[in-house]
Amino acid sequence: MSKVLFIIVVFLNSVTFAKPALIVGDNVKKNLKKLHRTDSWQLNQNGKKKLRRTSFIVEIDESSNNTFRNLKKLLKNGYEYSENGRNELSMKNEKVHLDLSDFDSNRVLCANKMLRTVLPNDYVNQFSLVSVDERRSFSVSQGVKVEGLTFNFKRVFKGRIVRNNENFLKIRVGQNGNLESVDVALQDLKTVAEEIDIDSDLDENEATLDSVLNENFKFAYIYDENGLEKKEKIEKVETGSVAEAYCEIVDGKKKKLFPCLSYASKINLSGKRKFDYIIDVPHSRKSWSDYHAKKSSIKFGSNRF
Repeated sequence: MSKVLFIIVVFLNSVTFAKPALIVGDNVKKNLKKLHRTDSWQLNQNGKKKLRRTSFIVEIDESSNNTFRNLKKLLKNGYEYSENGRNELSMKNEKVHLDLSDFDSNRVLCANKMLRTVLPNDYVNQFSLVSVDERRSFSVSQGVKVEGLTFNFKRVFKGRIVRNNENFLKIRVGQNGNLESVDVALQDLKTVAEEIDIDSDLDENEATLDSVLNENFKFAYIYDENGLEKKEKIEKVETGSVAEAYCEIVDGKKKKLFPCLSYASKINLSGKRKFDYIIDVPHSRKSWSDYHAKKSSIKFGSNRF
């Protein structure tokens, strides 16, 4: 069976290719409508209230690691831990048992109970479950057997999921609920005076996502079991859910977090293969272009808007 090892490749060529078809799920549309609430207001020229949604830019302080050090101080007794870098550590405690009774019926509830068992109270609400991986084995006598689970969490800051690789939590648990390991990483984050107008409607959200597909989602490189490379056209992108997020941008030498929307999507290739992918997109084309106009050195991840 072929495996998709490298997901998205930007295709730059003078030849024009049709962009992938965009399918926005009903659940996404429903959630986007909920997000279009009013967070603040200002007066217009006539002295009347003008309703608008705003969000602050967040700055990453790479010179400090107070958040990470405070977590270590609050860790419950009994954990053995080793630091994997400036802001990351691995923990183990063979005596900890995690409750998996709600896993099949309610994974979010199961994950939240897990957080309360593993983390200090001050950090429980700083993470949100994004996926669960099953670790399986196979034998002739027993067939396929689930050996354990890995719960993948991303950090939540100011109500948004932090979409970089430096703020995460992974909890590995055996099939009987025994804790195998915990990996956690945290950076020092702070809001700054820069404020972004994120007021937009559903049509603009879809148009922004569509423009990103047109710009960046043309082909995917895949590799088979023999390591042979093949380029396949992306035929369709189906969005299944959406969340407000913070996406990392680079402003000169500083790293910041820009308010965006993250779409959990299914990428459909011309060879009938499908794989999951998260697409990060600004709330609107205007929210990004207005900010980009003030910051000539700004870069938004691997995407271009």
